[in-house]
Amino acid sequence: MTETEVKKLTDEELRIKVAELRGWKFYSSHSYWMEPGTGYQIARTVNELPNYPQDLNAMHSAEFFLSDGQFAVYMSIMRGNADELKFMSQHVGQMRLTKATAREKAEAFVLTFLRE
Repeated sequence: MTETEVKKLTDEELRIKVAELRGWKFYSSHSYWMEPGTGYQIARTVNELPNYPQDLNAMHSAEFFLSDGQFAVYMSIMRGNADELKFMSQHVGQMRLTKATAREKAEAFVLTFLRE
């Protein structure tokens, strides 16, 4: 999957992709999603999964799932080309992260796993 393909995902597709990367598992035989590490069903429909593309709190919790190395990649994606602009400081990249929408963070989360 390319960056262009990630950006073309619908909110529902992106929600599912982040959930899967986050460790949620779908059991088609029983039609429910299981939260990672719980051992019990938690979501019967996609709408009951955390709404990663629309909810900054959901993305905040997903960010804690990233290892240090993954978080560095994630931050690099969120900074975009700010590092290439010599007249801009590193704070521009940090501002991009803090001002990012939940969807932008969800896209960067998916791209992080594609760049590993």
